[in-house]
Amino acid sequence: MKKSPFKRKISKPMKRTRLKKVSSIGSLRNKCDKLLSPLIVKMYKKCELCGRPAQVAHHFCHKSKSNRLRYEIINLIPLCNSCHFALHHNESEYAARIVKKKGLLWFDTLEVLKRESIKVNREYYNKIYQQLLKVN
Repeated sequence: MKKSPFKRKISKPMKRTRLKKVSSIGSLRNKCDKLLSPLIVKMYKKCELCGRPAQVAHHFCHKSKSNRLRYEIINLIPLCNSCHFALHHNESEYAARIVKKKGLLWFDTLEVLKRESIKVNREYYNKIYQQLLKVN
């Protein structure tokens, strides 16, 4: 019997190789954010408002308002969970108390930094993550 020229050669299926999963910017940002509170609690042992042991880091200038201040230590306020909860329910009163305690120079510095823009991409978050790992 003659071999048909139209028969195709059956080969073994190709072995699939797993590609290294590239982290999204959101997941990199979340990894960085998770390192912030432990760092602030280690640096500042007491709540800025009541003096009890600090448990969380509060962003004085909200993360959604400024990428520039998201990882700035001067923007992070050590708080206990109770004060953090109270602050989010009456922000104007507690923000005024924090400004009074830290001073207008501190507040003005934040305002200047808040206006600066930065480019946030994978490289930026990888760099921040490595820096936070070193100090933690």
